[in-house]
Amino acid sequence: MIYVPDVGQVETEEVNIVSLTDAGQNFGWSVFEGSACYEALACELGGHTPPVYEYPHEGTGCAVVGGLVYRGAGIPELGGHYFFGDYCFGWVRSFAFHEGRLSMERDWSESLGRLGHLTSFGTDGDGELLITNLEGEIWRIVEAP
Repeated sequence: MIYVPDVGQVETEEVNIVSLTDAGQNFGWSVFEGSACYEALACELGGHTPPVYEYPHEGTGCAVVGGLVYRGAGIPELGGHYFFGDYCFGWVRSFAFHEGRLSMERDWSESLGRLGHLTSFGTDGDGELLITNLEGEIWRIVEAP
């Protein structure tokens, strides 16, 4: 599966998921923003692949920053979870995607706080989650003792 974070225009951010064999997917721009019509005369769903996750700008975000699927060994219960965040609000969230459905959605704000202007997610040599921000900081996410 390929996880595709898609920055919205005015109101909504989204994450799309497609299989490696589904080339040429239409995520809806410029007719849709997330699952809502965006300045379109007609909002036809035909041929459009809707997002699996979306969130509004109002009070929560401005630009989705994606992310990666955790494959590290340090926190085994998070294996297969997709991590992403928001550039303006600095939060990190995750979810699992299995058999076409989201599960185990989690907002990590209480654990991690706001991490500044998020810019990227990556992994270290052991496959553990790294997060960077515009302020030049790098976090390595590890299990709390």
